[in-house]
Amino acid sequence: MSVSPIRIFEGTVINVHLKGATVRLSTGTIAAVTEDEVEVNRPIYEEGLKSKQLLRFYVSGNPRRPVVVLEQSTDPGFTKAEPLSQVRTEVVPRSTAPPIRLINPEFEKKMDSYLRSVEGDASEGTIPLADIRQRYKRRRARRFEAQKEEP
Repeated sequence: MSVSPIRIFEGTVINVHLKGATVRLSTGTIAAVTEDEVEVNRPIYEEGLKSKQLLRFYVSGNPRRPVVVLEQSTDPGFTKAEPLSQVRTEVVPRSTAPPIRLINPEFEKKMDSYLRSVEGDASEGTIPLADIRQRYKRRRARRFEAQKEEP
């Protein structure tokens, strides 16, 4: 997996929270700031949030999910010579990431029993509601899988 080169952009801080911060770059792209970076430079990020002033950031990572670090970072562990991906982020290819399970068995049982209970209200010759729901879920899962495979 290739890591994109480090670029410098200006941007404004639009959110600071416990797990990092969010920055809108001058290109309009939304970028993430790691928790470690915010902890080291919290006063700068909070002042940037209040004043909405433009700050300069090193931008690295996937162009669709960029990660930024202040150009004037006070972190002694950060140097311009090191690739940002090695200093701040760990790149995990999608193929090795564990799958996300969004299925709650208890909810599925309750939903199925509800659909079967209202099924008697449907007229004869119609498709059962539980089957319609299963078809919808399968169709949605196929679309999601297709989106994951696209680069």
